[in-house]
Amino acid sequence: MAGSKRPVTDCKADPERLAVFKECMATYGVEKNAPGSEWPWNCISTRAVAYSCGAVARSGETVKHEHDPGELDRCRRLSAEAARLMEGQDVGMGSESGDPFRPFFVAANVGAAVPAEVTDELIRRAFGGTIYPDAEVVVEPLREEGQWWEQVVADAEDDAELLRPWRALIAWFQGRKDLHGPAFVMIGEDPLGGDNGGCVFPRLAVAITAAGSLVGIGGYVVHT
Repeated sequence: MAGSKRPVTDCKADPERLAVFKECMATYGVEKNAPGSEWPWNCISTRAVAYSCGAVARSGETVKHEHDPGELDRCRRLSAEAARLMEGQDVGMGSESGDPFRPFFVAANVGAAVPAEVTDELIRRAFGGTIYPDAEVVVEPLREEGQWWEQVVADAEDDAELLRPWRALIAWFQGRKDLHGPAFVMIGEDPLGGDNGGCVFPRLAVAITAAGSLVGIGGYVVHT
């Protein structure tokens, strides 16, 4: 732990942290036909709650909070910096709605194991089990390649000006010595599977800090 400051243990539910993916919890009234289901027509559980440290869990579940205050500040600062690079830029990627990226982070607890890379398992764990179980989580390197980049380019119609913020974001992540494993994460796509016809899906650009926190930006696409 840096210095002698005590860990932050009193994290509270935070609407700002939830706003990153709140629309992915929308059920559009279908819950009436699926009483008791957390995912009647949505990608993220209706019970999801996000805390000021970025932790995500089901409401009512016990969540461990023991964060180095310096690391928590670092997460807030870096995520805000990344979000500024995409200011005024919609998530796009074929979305039928114009929605922004927001700062996204999940601060690690003191002494937590540090992941070497961003994986499907890491993302599901970071979301506290609130991701629809049948939803695919696609993780790709944050480079100008792969499925995620193809969607960005298609949405921009090869307009270099529209691609400029994305390239700045990639350069920012790749250039930071205090972050590793930068990746783009696509959670869910239509159809989600089973009887779930949800259409709002999280999209993240994240990397890992030396302490094991996830830091970056988050938003969502609407694909019907």
